Amino acid sequence: QQLSTVLRAGHFPARWMPDAAHGLGYPFFHFYAALPYYLAALLDMAGTGVLWGIKLTQGLGFLVAALATYGLARAMGASSPGALLAAASYTFAPFHLVNVYVRGDSLSEFWAMALFPCILWALVRLTQRPTPGRVAALAASYGLLAMCHNISALLFSPLVGVWLLGAALERRRAGGGRLLLAGGGALALGLLISAWFWAPALRDQPLVQLQDQTTGYFHYAGHFRADDLVQWRAI
Repeated sequence: QQLSTVLRAGHFPARWMPDAAHGLGYPFFHFYAALPYYLAALLDMAGTGVLWGIKLTQGLGFLVAALATYGLARAMGASSPGALLAAASYTFAPFHLVNVYVRGDSLSEFWAMALFPCILWALVRLTQRPTPGRVAALAASYGLLAMCHNISALLFSPLVGVWLLGAALERRRAGGGRLLLAGGGALALGLLISAWFWAPALRDQPLVQLQDQTTGYFHYAGHFRADDLVQWRAI
């Protein structure tokens, strides 16, 4: 609703939630990657209303996750039934469902999880045969992730880098250097595409109070599981 308000006022990209913080305003969109909210806001502005805009955006996120996982599985050699099983397993994974039906406010993280298989699918296709179109696909999917959810992009980027490096090493005598250059260029292009969001956010960190976002309950070290990860009794 706040993003719709900002877009209706003619401001793009949105940086400010005008009615947050008891009407004082809040630079939410300046620091929080919110690409799925743009989709929901555009649907709202098209006449669906806020709630249906969110519901349709969530539904589309499920669809993107399913199609991308199917495509990734097929690109890795799975049969059609196996790819369907992979798509269903990923799309209806418990955490995916929790993001929609329990948390509800995690639209960015939900869409980031839909983009994970998109990026890996593009990466697998690039390793099979580097072409300009496949470089563009990897760049676009990686750039969209950076615009969807800050933390997910940080967590997923090392996996993408290791996957690309492993594929290049495997093919080091048959175009591995070219593959590494194409993949690295695609990731760099993805960062460039999304720089309109993350560059100002990094630049302006000293102007706001962010310590509460990385300390106390929100410090990552407090969320590792120990032996309580396993339920040792039936009830």
